[in-house]
Amino acid sequence: MKFSTQSLVVAALVSIMVPAFSFAAGSTVEINKSRATQSSIDSLKPYPSPENGWKRYVLHLPYHLGKPVNNGPMWDHDRSIELVIGRVMEVDCNNYRGAGVLHQETVQGWGYRYLRADLSDKVLGSLMLCSNGSRRQAFVPFVTKTVGYNSAIPVVVYAPEDAVLRYRFWKADGGFDEVR
Repeated sequence: MKFSTQSLVVAALVSIMVPAFSFAAGSTVEINKSRATQSSIDSLKPYPSPENGWKRYVLHLPYHLGKPVNNGPMWDHDRSIELVIGRVMEVDCNNYRGAGVLHQETVQGWGYRYLRADLSDKVLGSLMLCSNGSRRQAFVPFVTKTVGYNSAIPVVVYAPEDAVLRYRFWKADGGFDEVR
């Protein structure tokens, strides 16, 4: 199966701008709210508020299947969202990756799912010899997950306040190829 990425200006802005802001402990960052369905905005109410030292990312998904219908299916099986959670750190010319786990939890009594990112302080890197002056600030990925596309409810991720959420949309390019 072939995939192509569909990038949004918002995705680029989130990836670039989030590290530059200092969010208060327990803050919420809403993404794409202007393009969200009313169902997605209303569905945020039962989610727990973020704890001190944590951030709640809320990714509202635009409706893609034509005109929205009340209480109708909002799943788009040809689309998915790739979530990458990491930190902006000072690195050199080597390639780095952190360690972390995404726990899927459920809002009690509602059945809505959300993700909680536990990120380690440990970072692994390649061992290339770097020239002087190669130190720079860069995004280091810690954990990645692909989730299904449902515009009826937001994608909610809780992460430590120093974490950064990057995302991109994936769309299938047609049908399946068969292997015999």
